[in-house]
Amino acid sequence: MPMMLVARDGVIRMANEATCTLAELPQAQLIGSSVDQLVPAAARAAHSRWRADYLEAPERRPMGSGRDLALTRADGSTVPVEIGLNPLQVEGERFVLCSIIDLRERQRAERDRAQLEIEAAEADRLRSLKLMAGGVAHDFNNMLVSVLGNASLLAGALDPESELCEWAQDIEQAATQAAELAKQMLAFSGGGQFVVEPTDLNALIRGFLPLIKTLVPRSVMLRTRLAEDLPPVPVDRGQIRQILTNLVSNAADAMKGEGSIVLRTSTITIVPELFEQGIWLGDRLTGTCVGIDVSDDGPGIPPDSLRKIFEPFYTTRKEGHGMGLAAVLGIVKAHGGCISVYSELGQGTTFKVFLPVREVGHDGPAEAAEPDVSSAQPLVLVIDDEDAVRRFAARALARGGYRAELAGDPRDGIEMFRTLHQQIALVLLDLSMPHLNGREVYRLLQRIDPDVPVVVMSGFSQEEITLRFAGRRIGVLQKPFTTKVLLETVASAMS
Repeated sequence: MPMMLVARDGVIRMANEATCTLAELPQAQLIGSSVDQLVPAAARAAHSRWRADYLEAPERRPMGSGRDLALTRADGSTVPVEIGLNPLQVEGERFVLCSIIDLRERQRAERDRAQLEIEAAEADRLRSLKLMAGGVAHDFNNMLVSVLGNASLLAGALDPESELCEWAQDIEQAATQAAELAKQMLAFSGGGQFVVEPTDLNALIRGFLPLIKTLVPRSVMLRTRLAEDLPPVPVDRGQIRQILTNLVSNAADAMKGEGSIVLRTSTITIVPELFEQGIWLGDRLTGTCVGIDVSDDGPGIPPDSLRKIFEPFYTTRKEGHGMGLAAVLGIVKAHGGCISVYSELGQGTTFKVFLPVREVGHDGPAEAAEPDVSSAQPLVLVIDDEDAVRRFAARALARGGYRAELAGDPRDGIEMFRTLHQQIALVLLDLSMPHLNGREVYRLLQRIDPDVPVVVMSGFSQEEITLRFAGRRIGVLQKPFTTKVLLETVASAMS
């Protein structure tokens, strides 16, 4: 521990090696000099008065606890310290033995602890938001089943040239856009495990490029810089397309006139220095990754907004809903990746997505059976606690040539199946219901008739439905859905 012996007149009479190291001064330069040289210039006058007052009534006590004391080093830099004072009297002369505590490590630990507390609080907040977003998206999708489904039924029943048909199509289009928002909320919430397959991102981007270009005004140039020999990465292709859509559309919105957007891919080995620039979210990766960069030369993002842009429902755009970048972050995290953003006012913005390269087994997608609705009036049992969903399903099934039995309580549905299972050609089953959930109902149906086709409906993502029914042969119908999608799914499952 650094220690000094200081005389009444402020002259240093003894200083150990630890003091010399802390002050970065040789012992010969310290001993015999005034202690004031170690006091910051702004505090020297006060320090001299305080020292004189202390020596009038010296006592053993700490100095600096709870106060901002500092020791000045040879190069002019300062070190935060606490000092313990011990008065001594030798041959009638008063001295003070000063014990010096270097506070740098303690303060660093306190900063780290405070940062961890902030990160923990942020993680808790995000978990709460994810639960809320997932629940809202699920309930929202249930309501959209009736809106979107009945709008599609209405449009199909009207004269295509009539004004009423145009109105019905407008309702259908608005409901479809609302469903896309619900999908983004599900992506932010985690939305279940993605079904991934090794993917050449360059090929995916080239195939998707015509659609990406429709997001960019003609006054803005979109260029690609795709690296050669890009290793395949295990991703959900639809979710990567959503990342590209959101990042490119955000960049296009930022242009406000002419400009350029560059879409790049690269293979990169992650090193710690990468994390020193910009803002990073997600896991700090190591090893080889494939990078997707979207850069624009727009006005840049203000610093006070930069840390908020990935928060759900935060937006600076008048018509934005604030879920685009939140969904991107949710998708990246679900893939075990990370994302960074770097922006300077007047210089533009760059988003970098890093996806780890690792081996993933893949057996290829199962071939979907061709829909066949030729059977005469097959009976479908619909088990769903939402009245609007049951009513729409009955109407849509009737349009496709099916009969329907409806159950709003899963317990009633099981009893109906027990009575009619020899006539029932398929069960439409909701995943989330009171009393018994979809998995529990499915197990009871299987005990009665293990061969009955079952299509599971849910406002959650298709991947999450598949995960909950792992190893089971089921059809999946993600809410909301149109009449066409419902009939195709039912026909496919029955065949």
